[in-house]
Amino acid sequence: MSVYLADPDSGTVLVLEKTLVFKDGEEAPAAPALVPRRVAPGVGLGALASGQVVTRVARRIASRRLVLGEARGGMTSVTPQTGDWQAFPEPLRVNSLARLAEEWRSRPPLLLRPRVLAADVHALEVGDVRLVAYEPGRQRLVAEVSTSEGEAFRVVREHRSAAPAALESLASVLSGGLGRVRFISGLLRRRGGSFECDPLAVVADRLVVIDLAEASGSSPVPLWQERVLPDPIAAAADLAAALLDECVHAGLRESGAGLSRRLREGGASLAAVGLGVTGDLLTVLSERLEGAREGGTETDWSRAAEALLDAAIRTSLVSERA
Repeated sequence: MSVYLADPDSGTVLVLEKTLVFKDGEEAPAAPALVPRRVAPGVGLGALASGQVVTRVARRIASRRLVLGEARGGMTSVTPQTGDWQAFPEPLRVNSLARLAEEWRSRPPLLLRPRVLAADVHALEVGDVRLVAYEPGRQRLVAEVSTSEGEAFRVVREHRSAAPAALESLASVLSGGLGRVRFISGLLRRRGGSFECDPLAVVADRLVVIDLAEASGSSPVPLWQERVLPDPIAAAADLAAALLDECVHAGLRESGAGLSRRLREGGASLAAVGLGVTGDLLTVLSERLEGAREGGTETDWSRAAEALLDAAIRTSLVSERA
């Protein structure tokens, strides 16, 4: 379980992580049932996730993980907040996606950036919510939203069993059930040349933490109909990444002959959209996998592992830029 806390002074997001332990045979409850659960000395999950924290016993890890220590005498206090995120500095607070995109273009690739938590969590200043719809095939809610400067982005949240009422509560607040939406916080990513946000909380007349919200019985939203043509480069890069993930998940020695064939097909898909170098790396991996299965020597498997690493690095760079 993770709670994201924004520090307005440094403009960073810190993450407090808590491991919950249950008895043998005990089923883990859904997130709303954990609201009263204590996650730090004298601090409940619900209060922490929707409040503001003042503490003298916090310790920050280099990865931006936050640890609240044991203390007495009111060393840590949590008070309710209204979601007045206008005081957040940029780029923690985003009202211009163009400026954020320019900053992202200038930063090093993911492989070379510091390994910090919640690096892409932001609070977006909302101008208007244009559409809220449900996509049943993928069990996700999709909303078309604009920033305060009129730039469009999408809010996309998939169903998760740990938060069964999240989609319903998100649809309700985005549809105006709590007044005009002012901010949306969440993990930002680029997809097909546009920004997408996987939301954590929404600020309207009050702050709503999506995962902890109870079912509201709100009316259903219309079904989503994709109106943007899929990006062929992003689709090919996603396919390549999925194939490489399969290599790691199963292990090269345990991968079947079918994976080699699909790697060649993935390489051909990359070449067809102009990513020939990346496609060649997938083809080389396919050939070395087949050679390792036939030869079976440690040298053969080492060469296959090297090809996997080369393909993974190149695919990661392509996926990030796609």
